Amino acid sequence: MTIDGDTSSATEDGPPPRSMGDTLDLLETRSKAGNSVGSEVGQAPATPHHTSESVTDEPARQITDAVWRYHLDVIVGDSAGSQSWQATDPVLGRKVGVRLLPASDERAEDLRDAACLAARVSDRRLIHVLDVVDVKFEGSPHIAIVTEWVEGRPLQELIHDPMSAVDSLRLAAEVAECLETAHLSGIAHGRLRPHSLLITAGGEVRVRGLGVDAVLKGCDPDPDPVLADIRGIGGILYACVSGRWPYGDVDGVAAAPEIGDSVPLPSRVAPAVTGPVDLICSRSVGGTTPPREGGTYSRVAPLAADLRLAAGPGREAPATKGARRRRSHRVGRRLTASVIGLVAVGALGLLGWQLVADGPSAVSPRPVITASTAPRPTATVPPPVIDQALPIIRVSDFDPLGNGRENSDLAPLAIDGKPATAWTTVVYASDYLSGKPGVGLLLDLGAPRPVSAVKLTLVGPGTDLEIRTSEKVSDDPAAYTPFAAATAAPEDIVLRAPKPVTARYVLIWITRVSSNPDSGYQGGIGELTVLG
Repeated sequence: MTIDGDTSSATEDGPPPRSMGDTLDLLETRSKAGNSVGSEVGQAPATPHHTSESVTDEPARQITDAVWRYHLDVIVGDSAGSQSWQATDPVLGRKVGVRLLPASDERAEDLRDAACLAARVSDRRLIHVLDVVDVKFEGSPHIAIVTEWVEGRPLQELIHDPMSAVDSLRLAAEVAECLETAHLSGIAHGRLRPHSLLITAGGEVRVRGLGVDAVLKGCDPDPDPVLADIRGIGGILYACVSGRWPYGDVDGVAAAPEIGDSVPLPSRVAPAVTGPVDLICSRSVGGTTPPREGGTYSRVAPLAADLRLAAGPGREAPATKGARRRRSHRVGRRLTASVIGLVAVGALGLLGWQLVADGPSAVSPRPVITASTAPRPTATVPPPVIDQALPIIRVSDFDPLGNGRENSDLAPLAIDGKPATAWTTVVYASDYLSGKPGVGLLLDLGAPRPVSAVKLTLVGPGTDLEIRTSEKVSDDPAAYTPFAAATAAPEDIVLRAPKPVTARYVLIWITRVSSNPDSGYQGGIGELTVLG
């Protein structure tokens, strides 16, 4: 959605790129002038009284009201059927953000699930969910999402003049590394755009609306949440270097021009843009022409690695070093030798750029050389493909052959990262579910994805189960295609198919449970991961 505001942007005759130092000086000046704004999940006040996606003619309402223990102070947004407030937590004596949605809204349960998943992601660059509570507001039941309140400026206010390539790459790398952590925890942002980012007075990048914005307003710019994040990260980089948004007008940022049916590379909009930026954008921004070698990114991890490499050493937010150490154990950077020595951005006048593709098979045998003095590349052997955890957008109990419910409130515990907490079946009179053919959990991956294996931590040994998959949801277990099965399974097991299967829905179908001397016949899942 577009808001009123300055839509100026950098063009060939526009201003030169700003450095992060210039950006921070501007931020400090605005902050001293009293214009800094706070943020809660999913909302971005463009001024102290307006959100970045909803502008009204009414001044901000100040009332004395409370939901649960939180005192509502000032309403800062009213859009997508929800209200956003700056509030006070009197117990801890701090400001918080509170987002309210009527409990009768059909999105309420999905919003709750997304907020609970987001709360489990640990990354300093996120604006964290602190609480999810059921409350009464203006006489009717609501769900309240409580978040940190962070002072800062939304990105769209800082990119009307383009940023330098190095600063743009570093900012995009921060966002990509943050969302890489989120994806490993099973949740995508799904709707990344300039207002999703706050830049604090100290120069930190903070990401808001993880999972929640997509529930309330839909995934964008791609219906697949993971691809939406990749496209969004590419869009952020594009906007920082050019002052234009590649997917149309948004948040007061003007749309990038169209050339035919495609989006031009950022160097066509802002000639100071360097080769590395163009190549990364060509692989991550929807609508651009992808490179002949490498193709588009399908996961955030290699995009984050390429952004960080292209940015080079230098300033980074406090959370980044720890995140990079963690990631170095998970993801190989898979760089061709030609990259080494090519990451001097801008001043070296790069004539070419080669980054490894998103997978070993796409490593180019013909590296691009930037100058006759560049070192001669040597052959590299790409690392083997390692299964990556796929995002699980929703998990629910599956009991179509029983009463329709099987401890549904416990289902999220199967993906909470804590094997000690578990979804369990009800207690049965016999190990074969008292005659019922089966019961289990249904996982929604958000979009069709290649599934190679399912890793399970079961509640007790001796469970018989099947893994079934489908691209369409159904209440009939027979509509799901058999993927793998186990009889008398141990507590920890990985079930793998001979080759990856494309599916959106994964059914964990339990047909026999183990016995427990204390509680009878009961099964369960302490933790599960879908690999692809």
